[in-house]
Amino acid sequence: MSGDSNRDNTSYCGLWCLDCIPSYEELFSTVEKLKGILNETHFKSYAEYKSNKVKEFQQYDVFLEVLNAFEKIRCYKGPHSVAGCASDCKIRQCCLEKEIDGCWRCEQYHNCESIIGMSEMHPDIVNNLDILHKNGINRWKNARGKHYNF
Repeated sequence: MSGDSNRDNTSYCGLWCLDCIPSYEELFSTVEKLKGILNETHFKSYAEYKSNKVKEFQQYDVFLEVLNAFEKIRCYKGPHSVAGCASDCKIRQCCLEKEIDGCWRCEQYHNCESIIGMSEMHPDIVNNLDILHKNGINRWKNARGKHYNF
């Protein structure tokens, strides 16, 4: 993702991309660093050896699976043409079909099933869309609501 521009960091659904865990590069680089250290130190062999004393090490392969799964959620954003959204995202596809910048340009976003479905995880999504609709993309970032429900 380039820079800190409002256009590049605003998803079609009205979330600020840099608030999103999948865009948190430090997290993913730390996971990669940890995987490298574990590999360099042959920690799997060590965990097998110690598993009779440290029972949790018996689950080491599951731990590695979880570390590898981080890559599945990592966001590789480009310009807003992708906006960090998955290419099969229904919201992204809808906006592209309607030829609009984002849901805030659609008259139905208050009643949109996709947006309503996201509100469980993103409680301020409709509020964000209202702010975008009212203030425009260049004046919404600092007024945005909470990204996640936790």
